[in-house]
Amino acid sequence: MHQFGGGRPRRRPREAGEQQGGGSSPLQTLLSLLPILFLFVFPLLTSLFSGGSGSTPNMVFDHPAGVYTHQRSTPNINARYFVNPRDVKDYSAHKLGQLDSKAELQLIRTLQVECENEEVQKQRLKEAAYGWFQVDQAKMERAKKYPQPSCERLDKFGLRRRP
Repeated sequence: MHQFGGGRPRRRPREAGEQQGGGSSPLQTLLSLLPILFLFVFPLLTSLFSGGSGSTPNMVFDHPAGVYTHQRSTPNINARYFVNPRDVKDYSAHKLGQLDSKAELQLIRTLQVECENEEVQKQRLKEAAYGWFQVDQAKMERAKKYPQPSCERLDKFGLRRRP
């Protein structure tokens, strides 16, 4: 309701459920903390009770290194990777298949990140070749010849998306 003219504006009456002192009950405090519990405590508890056996053993790609001598290959792109034989000695055929799939995903993600970094660096080199009045041809040639091994490997696997 608006009041025109003199006098003080009227205040709204307080709602029936609103408390004057500002104190809150333990239930209200718990309800206000519930989103924090879901974001932090619940994932922590589920990770503790899920068991430690769900971790993937360490692996190296392309060539054996150190204790990683047991050769495996990924299912779709047939990339070689190596694991520690002790880490996989008790794995069933199904679990080894899951490991192969995880290794493939890990390799593809790594190559995609590296390829993206290579493309950014190549673009920076191209931009550096442009001067105020002309293009520095030597710098532009270096930019064009900039090696991109991760991108080339993704191309070889048929996984690189071109813009």
